[in-house]
Amino acid sequence: KKALSYHPDYRAYLGLGIIAQKKGAYQESVRILSECIACFPDSEPLNICLGISYMNLGEYARALSSFLKFQDSQEAHYYIAQCYHALGEFEKESAILKKLDSP
Repeated sequence: KKALSYHPDYRAYLGLGIIAQKKGAYQESVRILSECIACFPDSEPLNICLGISYMNLGEYARALSSFLKFQDSQEAHYYIAQCYHALGEFEKESAILKKLDSP
C-alpha cells in the first residue's frame, strides 16, 4: 500500500490483489483489482488475477469476461476452459481445449 502512495503502478495493485487471494479475501481482491483495471484496462496480469478471484467466488460468468479479453493468451485459454466447464458449456470448453492442445 505504501508503494501506491509514491507511484501508482499496476504491479503494486497486482501484488495487493494476490496477497488478498492468498488470504482467501476474494471480495477484497476483486475490489483492489477492479480499481486498478479502471486505470490499466489492457493489463493481462490484472485481468487474469481478477478472473481467478471471481472463479474463487463461484462467479464464473464474470470471470469469463475477464479472460475473454485475451483470446491470444494460453493462460487465459486455460481459465476460459475451466469457466466454460463450470457453466456447463462443454462444447465451448472442448473447442478451447483443442486450441490449447494445438501448437
